Amino acid sequence: MVRSVLWSEKYGSTIFNVFRGVLEVLIGVATGSLLGFFIQYFPSSDQSKLVWKRAFLVLGLAVLAVFSSMYFGFPGSGGLCTLVMAFLAGRGWASKKAEVQKIIAVAWDIFQPLLFGLIGAKVSIASLRPETVGCNRICSFGHSKITWR
Repeated sequence: MVRSVLWSEKYGSTIFNVFRGVLEVLIGVATGSLLGFFIQYFPSSDQSKLVWKRAFLVLGLAVLAVFSSMYFGFPGSGGLCTLVMAFLAGRGWASKKAEVQKIIAVAWDIFQPLLFGLIGAKVSIASLRPETVGCNRICSFGHSKITWR
């Protein structure tokens, strides 16, 4: 939030940017609370393949929250919405959340390399300054020497 206030010139005044950060937090918590309570009760407990339906809803609504928050111009609210939603859903499912967690862990194992590959593809090597790369290498070397004595 602080970084968005300091470096954002896109949305106007500093006061608007401060309120924008607070608004993103409120939107994220409110939307996550609504979705979290919704998926606690929506697939009723008497349905077949309940665990798969819950896992699909958590993953689908998390992706929807992140992309829609970016679309509506509040990118910080999507991640917070996802965290609040998953927390509240897990609290409501109590005994069955471990099975949902296993399915989501498998999905993460599949999509994690793709995600980090996409992030790596967005990094432009040409835009890196040589002194930044040199400083990074020195810091990494120093850290490894201190950590791995």
